[in-house]
Amino acid sequence: MIKEKVLPMAAMDSFFGSAYKKLYGFIQTNGLAAKGTPKGFYYVWDEANGTTDLAVAVPISESLTEQYSEIEIETGKAKLANDHIVTRADGGYSSSYKAHMALERWVEENRKSIKMPVVEEYLVGPKETADTNAYRTQISYYFD
Repeated sequence: MIKEKVLPMAAMDSFFGSAYKKLYGFIQTNGLAAKGTPKGFYYVWDEANGTTDLAVAVPISESLTEQYSEIEIETGKAKLANDHIVTRADGGYSSSYKAHMALERWVEENRKSIKMPVVEEYLVGPKETADTNAYRTQISYYFD
């Protein structure tokens, strides 16, 4: 995992490219293997100041499976577990933004409190394509 505090949002693309290159280099150099898709962890999202505290990670062990029920939110289907809700955004960053807003509304409407970080899992992302419209991002909001 590589974490950055108070990163200007305009520098996010550069950070992702550099950080993932370092992570995959570390994995390869140490004879490890990625066991899942790359993830982004958002601890702070400060639109007023145009900054974020975030981390990127690549799993090197198997993920745990969870039990979900399927529900509908504004942007389509979502999976609901006891402590988090997950949806998928297909397309560029505006699609991810809409999914974030829909998840936030669901959390508020259901009188839950968001637990940070918010997690983005890149099912198809910069490593697979330069076309941001082809991105598929799984977004998870944890809550109390």
